[in-house]
Amino acid sequence: MKSLAGHLLLALASLVFWLVLIEAGLRVAGYRPEPPANTLFSWSRKGEVWLLPPHSTSKTIVGDYPVSINALGLRDREIGPKTAGSRRILFLGDSVTFGHGEPLDAIFVRQLEAIFRQRGEDGQVINA
Repeated sequence: MKSLAGHLLLALASLVFWLVLIEAGLRVAGYRPEPPANTLFSWSRKGEVWLLPPHSTSKTIVGDYPVSINALGLRDREIGPKTAGSRRILFLGDSVTFGHGEPLDAIFVRQLEAIFRQRGEDGQVINA
């Protein structure tokens, strides 16, 4: 039984190795995955990142929650100058930080800001 499990694990590892090698070879040759047809995100060849068009609105694919993008291209309200004595926390992240599939008030960035308000602290949490 151990021999069969070992052989299956070796076969799986070999398959993963070759798939990664083929993917890397195609990327070196200039092939890139096509971005999904989604009105919320746009694809940039500059650094190959997903960008959110400023001042746009859309809905999440999962959950159909509204998404508003500010002037900086962030799923957040407009960000003005920082006031003296207040603190700002910037979260950089992926779809979890973005809150994909969640209403804006349910994402952890907004919940942290709500905790600041409950404590009477002056703080702004920015979702990037």
